[in-house]
Amino acid sequence: MSEILKIENISRSFKTGNRTLEILKGISLDIKAGEILAIAGPSGAGKSTLLHIMGLLDRPTSGRVLFRNKDLYALPGSEQARLRNSSFAFIFQFYHLIPELNILENILLPHMISNSILNWQIHRKALKAKAGKLIDKLGLSGRVFHKPNQLSGGEQQRVAIARALVTDPEVILCDEPTGNLDTNATMEIQNLISELNRQEGKTFIIVTHNENIARWSHRMIHLVDGQVTNNPDESCRDKSQ
Repeated sequence: MSEILKIENISRSFKTGNRTLEILKGISLDIKAGEILAIAGPSGAGKSTLLHIMGLLDRPTSGRVLFRNKDLYALPGSEQARLRNSSFAFIFQFYHLIPELNILENILLPHMISNSILNWQIHRKALKAKAGKLIDKLGLSGRVFHKPNQLSGGEQQRVAIARALVTDPEVILCDEPTGNLDTNATMEIQNLISELNRQEGKTFIIVTHNENIARWSHRMIHLVDGQVTNNPDESCRDKSQ
């Protein structure tokens, strides 16, 4: 597999009064296209901060993030925004669905926001058809016009996954995607991620406290006090599974 993301000596610190708080301390990491990488570790280890830096939601204090050999933080802001909206997608523990919108509208929201009114009118039919295919694939066909509060937690997370996929991103960054779900729903989401990875070659980077999720991934890194504590090339399972 070819390399899709390269993290080079990333550090992140914050000023708090007279103190400097170091969140990440010189992290380097290579991520292959089409792999499922888990980032595990205790609360406060810097996992979410690292994820946000990879997805252009936060800036490193020092170091580089290369996406297909492009230095992301050396790019103009407009190009960063374009890549953030097209090549990356986020799935969070809390689904962040809009309660007033139905499932179809929630899934289409990234396109509604990123397109002008004219472009939306021109492409609306095709985008709705694309969303419809995702709805069918994720087992939500009977829920199209339901509101989020009419769905289970697992169903809401599947809607959030469909919303992430609707822009056809290359890298999907997941921050505790099963942290709010029971065991059965967790297994559903885990199986869904495996299927999307296997069938469509999507790259998943998953921050998790769940050791089962971490061990199930292709590869796991352990973050403690802002540093990687294991061999980042350690494989968790056969990538053909």
